[in-house]
Amino acid sequence: MTGSGFGAKAAARPATPSSGSGGCMLACRSDGGTIHYTWEVPAPTSSDWVGLFIHNREKTYSKFAYTKGTATGGGQFDGNPDGTYDLRLFRSGEKVVPACVSEPVVVGTAVAVQLVIEDGSLVVAWDPGQASSKWDWVGIFKKGTRSNKDTIAYEYANPIGRICFHKNDHPEICTNSCEARYFKSSSTNYTAYGRSFCYSGISNSVDIHQLAEGVEQLRKLADAGDTHALCKLASRYLKGKGVERNHSMAVELYQNAMTAGDVGGVLGLATAYMSDFVEEANCEQAENLLKDLLYIETAAGRSGSEIGVQAALRLGLLLLAGDSLPTIEDRARGVALLEQAASPAVESPPARKTQLDAWFYLYTFAGAEWAARYRRFPALRQAAEGGHAPAMFLLGKWYLSDAEGGANDELGLAWLLRAARAGSSSALLVAGECFLRGHTPKHWTIRMRWPYGEDKRLSVDLFQQAVDKSNFYGLVPLAKCYKAGLGVSADTAKARELKALYSVYKLKCPKACTTPIV
Repeated sequence: MTGSGFGAKAAARPATPSSGSGGCMLACRSDGGTIHYTWEVPAPTSSDWVGLFIHNREKTYSKFAYTKGTATGGGQFDGNPDGTYDLRLFRSGEKVVPACVSEPVVVGTAVAVQLVIEDGSLVVAWDPGQASSKWDWVGIFKKGTRSNKDTIAYEYANPIGRICFHKNDHPEICTNSCEARYFKSSSTNYTAYGRSFCYSGISNSVDIHQLAEGVEQLRKLADAGDTHALCKLASRYLKGKGVERNHSMAVELYQNAMTAGDVGGVLGLATAYMSDFVEEANCEQAENLLKDLLYIETAAGRSGSEIGVQAALRLGLLLLAGDSLPTIEDRARGVALLEQAASPAVESPPARKTQLDAWFYLYTFAGAEWAARYRRFPALRQAAEGGHAPAMFLLGKWYLSDAEGGANDELGLAWLLRAARAGSSSALLVAGECFLRGHTPKHWTIRMRWPYGEDKRLSVDLFQQAVDKSNFYGLVPLAKCYKAGLGVSADTAKARELKALYSVYKLKCPKACTTPIV
């Protein structure tokens, strides 16, 4: 047989052998839309056969071929649409229990899917450039579910490459270990209810309820005197991971860790005092704590340690963007501290995160003291390419702004979408405005048509995601959507509630630092 292929041909993948019962072996590989396979069968019969199945489906083969009673041999199945398959070898006319199952084989380009927990909800992210059509969809499944029809929840893919499944809408995600699967749409694929059931990508698995169990373990360790566990528990309360967000409890736990002599407690307490939109925010106390901590770390020769660079980052940020306008001396000192944070002496994920934050804030706040844009722009680009979501957002705006001859609409929109996919609350808010109106926001210098058109339902979800990330400016457009019935059912009571909530946070804002640690 000669395969005609399906769409763009993927590079040939190596065969994946698998052994089964009775010494049977089955191997397969894909080349474009064609799947090649070989088998080894001891004591073969004329009724042995090989079937091509959509992976994780127990029944309904797509294609089959007899082995013709040979002990070894091979064949191919042509014209297969993009998706994930496996081959199964059945002995002596058996139709239910295979003697051997191959490893999964992917036809086309596998979609990289990531599943993470944010504020107790599940967020699925993927590269929208790998989508095949607007009918592609993403499903949430219990880990290891065989049937691709047994979804906990599903949504059609969007141009951003990010979907949030809220725990309030889907309670089952809170009690199960879950995984996400991406399904490409195809007219030749098996469909039901308009959805394809041959997935092209599968994510890692996550467990929301294990976060709560982790909190209990941390609490036991903290009660036993483990100050490191005490700081971790405080961080959970500060961020709302596995527990309801409780700023007062976080402050109390950090104070206990600091009293016990843990420098992590000092850093955590300063971070808690720098939090946005809370009554207890106190930039002056945070500044004093960070100065003491930085002095201790420097005196001990640990200014380049993880704690040292994080303290430098936060103190530099306070000096540049605290409660009051910075003096010339504060600006110079703040820039120097951010440069120190941008050059950690250790290699670790926390130190790398601190370095990206420092690059981002240098671009945002340093001004003329850190030289002209030609020097600041590479730092912003480094932070964005390193995966820093706020830097991605600023880079996208820079490309759209025509500043310093840097206008590039295509790159600008691409970075904005990447920032939204990475969870930048500002990018989620802007993307929501664009999907709501069909063009970039009115207050932007450059106003242009949004190439993905209008999607009011998606815009409401993006506004809600921004609010969930404590970007309370999202309450304003969200209230407008509820009032006018854009993307949701009109609900004037809900609109009034959201406006009132925004007014409360707007009043509290002066009590907190103007820029949160991201």
